[in-house]
Amino acid sequence: PAPLVDIASPVPGTGGPGAEQLSPLAADRLARRLCAEPQALHGPLAVAMDLAYGIALRMRCGLALSDLAALDSPEHPGVVGLPAAAWSATDRAPDESFGQWGLADVVAVTRRGRVDWADYRSSRDYPPRPWPSGDARDITIEVEIGPGEIMVVTSLAHAFGGNAPARLEADGGEIDPAWRSEWSSVWHPAPGRSSRYLLRLSGRTVDAFEVVVFRPGP
Repeated sequence: PAPLVDIASPVPGTGGPGAEQLSPLAADRLARRLCAEPQALHGPLAVAMDLAYGIALRMRCGLALSDLAALDSPEHPGVVGLPAAAWSATDRAPDESFGQWGLADVVAVTRRGRVDWADYRSSRDYPPRPWPSGDARDITIEVEIGPGEIMVVTSLAHAFGGNAPARLEADGGEIDPAWRSEWSSVWHPAPGRSSRYLLRLSGRTVDAFEVVVFRPGP
């Protein structure tokens, strides 16, 4: 017989390396939230939804991540989702919590990532997708992080994209992220640091990197 699952506890093996998992109950609560107030979803939670939890959104109201991504605009940039470990590393609290994940309103989307989201309409749409072909590319972009702001850089192609972790530089030196997973990095510069940085991205799917900035509460 199949084992019983505690819907209030995370399901083992989901959510991806280096990130907390969503319990079935929390995944349904998040789906209800996004169905009631559809917004573009950014950051590692978008990747986790793509890998494991998008079916909850599809079952709740028929929406897919691609539908949410289409709502992204300068006037309505959406929300970013980070795991508890990232919130702890930045010493900030999310605006909304869903199990071990938290949401915050995005201030600006500095770079929009391009990726084919799984729409969960059939078993053929489930990840993982084929590894990308071709050589790796390196790009450098200038980014700005204002006082009290946090920057999240995520490879939306997740572990299957063949991308290296993003690197941030300022004043000739590299700045360590406050938190990093296999496909996402979070920077929360100390007060007094330069607000302009060089962000270096490398990989076979560099177009899948997105960069968002948000300003959390205390």
